[in-house]
Amino acid sequence: MPVRGVIRSTSPAARSPFSFANLEQQAGELLRRAQEQADALLAGAREEAARIAESARREARERGMAEARQAALAQVRDEALAAAREEARGHLYDLAGCLARAIDGFDRSRSALLAAAERDVIRLALAIAARICRITAGRESAVAIENARALLALARHEHDLVLCVSSADHARLETELPELLREVSTRAHVTLSTDDALVPGDCRLTGRDGTIDASLSVQLDNVAAALCPDAPSLEPPPGEAAEASAQPICPSIDSTADEPPRAAGGAS
Repeated sequence: MPVRGVIRSTSPAARSPFSFANLEQQAGELLRRAQEQADALLAGAREEAARIAESARREARERGMAEARQAALAQVRDEALAAAREEARGHLYDLAGCLARAIDGFDRSRSALLAAAERDVIRLALAIAARICRITAGRESAVAIENARALLALARHEHDLVLCVSSADHARLETELPELLREVSTRAHVTLSTDDALVPGDCRLTGRDGTIDASLSVQLDNVAAALCPDAPSLEPPPGEAAEASAQPICPSIDSTADEPPRAAGGAS
């Protein structure tokens, strides 16, 4: 077995004496360096932690602000929509009320216009009828004869009667009067007279108990009052009766086609 020997240094300068002081100094240096490294690591960790925390706070703040902004926008939108709906509902109610009032006013106006138009049509029809009656009565005495027949029938039980007619109808009625008295079966004494205020076709019968005026204007006024209470009188002004009976209302009226109307007497 070979023998192992110890190699000893031959240089006296390479030898260093063992010292606890040097060991303690080295240990202290190591501890200081370790402390410095630990402090540096701790400071870096704190800085990193602070940075991470700040970043997290910033992100949380931004996220919270974004969520709050979205929530606020949604709330504002909902409130604005609700307010707009309520305002629109109010406007619709107002519009509906205006439309209802407008329709009601239109209905009232329409009714008034229709009533006015109806009255005007009735007045026009009565005016046309009055002109036609005067034209027909002015051309022949048949109208006066029919009026006289109706008056005598109403007063067939009376005595001492006076029948007034126009001068244009007097001659014809004087001839027809006996036949009329036989037709109505009356024994009354009838005196035939003329009245310049009467126009052709008019008759007026006077007895002890009063007078029955069967003038065409009076009969037409009675018809007008029945159809249209506020219709004006159809009696022409004085001086125009003769012109009305002589002037045709329409040039196309054929006198031969006119059928004399039967008159209905009215008591006054």
